Amino acid sequence: MPKKRNDPEHQLQKSLFDYVNKVLPALRPFIFAIPNGGHRDVRVAKKLKAEGVTSGVWDIFVTLPNLIKHGLYIECKSGKNELTNNQEEFRANVAPVGYSFAECRSTEDFEAILCDYFELERLTNKEIKLRIDCEVCVQRGYKQ
Repeated sequence: MPKKRNDPEHQLQKSLFDYVNKVLPALRPFIFAIPNGGHRDVRVAKKLKAEGVTSGVWDIFVTLPNLIKHGLYIECKSGKNELTNNQEEFRANVAPVGYSFAECRSTEDFEAILCDYFELERLTNKEIKLRIDCEVCVQRGYKQ
Protein backbone atom coordinates (compact mmCIF):
# COMPACT_ATOMS: atom_id res chain seq x y z
CA MET A 1 0.00 0.00 0.00
CA PRO A 2 1.40 3.46 -0.91
CA LYS A 3 2.52 5.60 2.02
CA LYS A 4 0.38 8.67 2.73
CA ARG A 5 2.27 11.90 2.12
CA ASN A 6 2.17 14.71 4.62
CA ASP A 7 1.33 17.77 2.53
CA PRO A 8 0.78 20.83 4.75
CA GLU A 9 0.62 23.25 1.80
CA HIS A 10 -2.21 21.19 0.31
CA GLN A 11 -4.01 21.26 3.66
CA LEU A 12 -3.50 25.04 3.91
CA GLN A 13 -4.82 25.66 0.41
CA LYS A 14 -7.82 23.42 1.08
CA SER A 15 -8.55 25.35 4.30
CA LEU A 16 -8.45 28.65 2.39
CA PHE A 17 -11.04 27.43 -0.12
CA ASP A 18 -13.15 25.99 2.74
CA TYR A 19 -13.02 29.48 4.27
CA VAL A 20 -14.06 31.14 1.01
CA ASN A 21 -16.93 28.68 0.53
CA LYS A 22 -18.25 29.20 4.07
CA VAL A 23 -17.45 32.84 4.86
CA LEU A 24 -17.04 34.60 1.49
CA PRO A 25 -19.19 32.73 -1.06
CA ALA A 26 -19.53 35.90 -3.15
CA LEU A 27 -15.78 35.69 -3.81
CA ARG A 28 -15.85 32.04 -4.97
CA PRO A 29 -16.55 32.71 -8.69
CA PHE A 30 -13.59 35.10 -8.73
CA ILE A 31 -10.89 32.96 -7.10
CA PHE A 32 -9.31 29.74 -8.32
CA ALA A 33 -6.37 27.41 -7.77
CA ILE A 34 -3.62 26.94 -10.33
CA PRO A 35 -2.50 23.29 -10.20
CA ASN A 36 1.17 23.65 -11.16
CA GLY A 37 2.81 21.67 -8.37
CA GLY A 38 2.45 18.19 -7.04
CA HIS A 39 3.82 14.80 -7.91
CA ARG A 40 2.51 13.27 -11.12
CA ASP A 41 3.54 10.41 -13.29
CA VAL A 42 5.65 11.25 -16.33
CA ARG A 43 2.79 10.91 -18.86
CA VAL A 44 0.53 13.32 -16.97
CA ALA A 45 3.38 15.79 -16.39
CA LYS A 46 4.22 15.83 -20.13
CA LYS A 47 0.57 16.31 -21.04
CA LEU A 48 0.16 19.22 -18.61
CA LYS A 49 3.37 20.86 -19.79
CA ALA A 50 2.15 20.60 -23.40
CA GLU A 51 -1.09 22.27 -22.29
CA GLY A 52 0.82 25.22 -20.86
CA VAL A 53 1.34 24.42 -17.20
CA THR A 54 4.27 26.61 -16.16
CA SER A 55 6.64 26.11 -13.27
CA GLY A 56 6.67 29.05 -10.87
CA VAL A 57 3.09 30.23 -11.32
CA TRP A 58 1.60 30.90 -7.88
CA ASP A 59 -1.07 28.70 -6.25
CA ILE A 60 -4.16 30.90 -6.18
CA PHE A 61 -5.45 33.77 -8.32
CA VAL A 62 -8.08 36.34 -7.32
CA THR A 63 -9.43 37.74 -10.58
CA LEU A 64 -11.00 40.88 -9.12
CA PRO A 65 -9.05 44.09 -9.62
CA ASN A 66 -8.69 46.66 -6.88
CA LEU A 67 -8.14 50.37 -7.47
CA ILE A 68 -4.49 49.79 -8.39
CA LYS A 69 -3.87 46.17 -9.42
CA HIS A 70 -5.49 43.87 -12.00
CA GLY A 71 -5.61 40.82 -9.72
CA LEU A 72 -3.94 39.03 -6.83
CA TYR A 73 -1.69 35.96 -6.84
CA ILE A 74 -1.32 34.04 -3.57
CA GLU A 75 1.34 31.43 -2.84
CA CYS A 76 0.72 28.95 0.00
CA LYS A 77 3.79 28.11 2.08
CA SER A 78 4.22 26.09 5.26
CA GLY A 79 6.98 25.62 7.79
CA LYS A 80 10.33 26.92 6.59
CA ASN A 81 9.40 26.63 2.90
CA GLU A 82 10.33 29.70 0.87
CA LEU A 83 9.58 30.82 -2.67
CA THR A 84 11.40 28.86 -5.36
CA ASN A 85 13.57 30.63 -7.93
CA ASN A 86 10.84 30.02 -10.54
CA GLN A 87 8.21 31.60 -8.26
CA GLU A 88 10.47 34.61 -7.66
CA GLU A 89 11.02 34.92 -11.41
CA PHE A 90 7.27 34.68 -12.14
CA ARG A 91 6.56 37.48 -9.64
CA ALA A 92 9.40 39.61 -11.05
CA ASN A 93 7.99 39.24 -14.58
CA VAL A 94 4.29 39.69 -13.81
CA ALA A 95 4.19 42.27 -10.98
CA PRO A 96 5.36 45.18 -13.17
CA VAL A 97 2.34 44.80 -15.47
CA GLY A 98 -0.11 45.37 -12.63
CA TYR A 99 -0.60 42.30 -10.45
CA SER A 100 -0.31 41.96 -6.70
CA PHE A 101 1.43 39.06 -4.91
CA ALA A 102 1.25 37.72 -1.36
CA GLU A 103 2.60 34.70 0.49
CA CYS A 104 0.14 32.95 2.78
CA ARG A 105 0.89 30.64 5.72
CA SER A 106 -2.48 30.52 7.51
CA THR A 107 -6.16 31.40 7.29
CA GLU A 108 -5.35 34.50 9.35
CA ASP A 109 -2.76 35.52 6.75
CA PHE A 110 -5.35 34.94 4.03
CA GLU A 111 -7.88 37.21 5.76
CA ALA A 112 -5.23 39.92 6.21
CA ILE A 113 -4.08 39.60 2.58
CA LEU A 114 -7.65 40.01 1.29
CA CYS A 115 -8.39 42.92 3.68
CA ASP A 116 -5.23 44.66 2.50
CA TYR A 117 -5.88 43.98 -1.19
CA PHE A 118 -9.51 45.15 -1.04
CA GLU A 119 -8.73 47.94 1.47
CA LEU A 120 -11.28 46.66 3.99
CA GLU A 121 -11.23 46.92 7.78
CA ARG A 122 -13.08 43.62 8.16
CA LEU A 123 -13.61 40.87 5.69
CA THR A 124 -17.30 40.02 5.32
CA ASN A 125 -19.29 38.49 2.52
CA LYS A 126 -21.42 41.67 2.38
CA GLU A 127 -18.33 43.84 1.84
CA ILE A 128 -16.90 41.48 -0.79
CA LYS A 129 -20.27 41.34 -2.60
CA LEU A 130 -20.46 45.15 -2.55
CA ARG A 131 -16.92 45.33 -3.93
CA ILE A 132 -17.79 42.87 -6.71
CA ASP A 133 -20.98 44.78 -7.59
CA CYS A 134 -19.03 48.07 -7.72
CA GLU A 135 -16.32 46.52 -9.92
CA VAL A 136 -18.96 45.23 -12.35
CA CYS A 137 -20.53 48.70 -12.53
CA VAL A 138 -17.17 50.38 -13.11
CA GLN A 139 -16.21 47.87 -15.80
CA ARG A 140 -19.53 48.48 -17.57
CA GLY A 141 -18.97 52.23 -17.48
CA TYR A 142 -21.43 53.11 -14.74
CA LYS A 143 -20.63 55.68 -12.09
CA GLN A 144 -20.55 54.64 -8.43
